[in-house]
Amino acid sequence: MKSFNIYYESLDQLKIFVETNGIVDNDKLLIQIFTAMTKKEKIKILLQEIVALFPTASLIGSSTDGEICSGRVSVGKTVVSFTQFEKTKLQTTLIENDTDYYQVGQVLANVLLTPSVKLLITFTDGLECNGEDYLRGVSSV
Repeated sequence: MKSFNIYYESLDQLKIFVETNGIVDNDKLLIQIFTAMTKKEKIKILLQEIVALFPTASLIGSSTDGEICSGRVSVGKTVVSFTQFEKTKLQTTLIENDTDYYQVGQVLANVLLTPSVKLLITFTDGLECNGEDYLRGVSSV
């Protein structure tokens, strides 16, 4: 497994970073985005750019109010993290927001968890979700 992190500033800068580090699109590449952006249109553009470069990679992300990149903490930026696995099978899903967070956790777990799953990375919103109920729902499965 290899990981690479970058503060995203432009598509050109990202392309240079990807080429310099030999990051290649494949189904064992996990891309995580942590962004302080609040304008949906800007986030959509960023996602479109990354998906265009990496159509077969798995992409997940979250909004943030404090990013960590290569040991540095910042506020108001976007971090893109690339993790290249060798044998890991990646699967992503999105469960639409609901008010019953226990049930949302159960739905997510039922979609993703199989006997071979060893790790689950999950994000919820930080304002409305009852994290305790959500995790209890995941755990119940």
